[in-house]
Amino acid sequence: MRSVHASLLSLSVLFALPAAGGEPDFRAYDRLLRAYVDERGLVDYAAFKRKDEAALRRCVAEFAAVDAAALEGNAKKAYWINVYNAVTLQAMLEFYPLRSIKDKVSHLPGGYNVWKDYRFGPQKVSLDEIEHKILRPLGDPRIHAAIVCASKGCPPLRNEAFVPERLDAQLDDTVRRWLRDPRRGLRVEGQRVLLSKIFDWFGEDFAPDVPGRLRWVARYVDEETARRLRSGGLEVAFLDWDWSLNAR
Repeated sequence: MRSVHASLLSLSVLFALPAAGGEPDFRAYDRLLRAYVDERGLVDYAAFKRKDEAALRRCVAEFAAVDAAALEGNAKKAYWINVYNAVTLQAMLEFYPLRSIKDKVSHLPGGYNVWKDYRFGPQKVSLDEIEHKILRPLGDPRIHAAIVCASKGCPPLRNEAFVPERLDAQLDDTVRRWLRDPRRGLRVEGQRVLLSKIFDWFGEDFAPDVPGRLRWVARYVDEETARRLRSGGLEVAFLDWDWSLNAR
């Protein structure tokens, strides 16, 4: 495994590309997702690293050459969701094998933190900055189902690229798939509702209060579950988060 310093050096060289502008092209990235991500959202990291790590780096470099400031609406949203996921995958392949993304998060002062120190593009934005300063301010809580931090507790990684022309349908489907999973989305046990920790960490992105968050969830589940979520009087708790790598 390369050192952190070598990793950052390789990134700085890779992303020292002139901004090419134009619309993002997600076709090559889409092919990689279809090849290495299964229907459960799990990644074959071993095969991906062995066969196509360089291909993913080329995709990320092409994303970095896009004039992101010129993107608007669904084009902007799809671009940054894809960037977040592609850069996370690139980091996991670079450091693979590892047990968890948290293996690359130091709790020591000044220690390496993959979410803060692994950088993208000419502006060298971090994964944290993409999530909290670019995507969350767009005001669409569905992005929490779409961006995946390489852990099994996350929503399942979609095995296709997000594209502007189908983005709303893709996001709605991604939310439904996530919430159908009782281990990482939603589980109802009698009068008790267990939700993903995402609704704890980022609850206000969905609604200002717990009843509002349950009503938001109710839009994406079956009719019987939706009725129960809207009925009130339910105890709300949160599912344990599995930080192990989302590997097959």
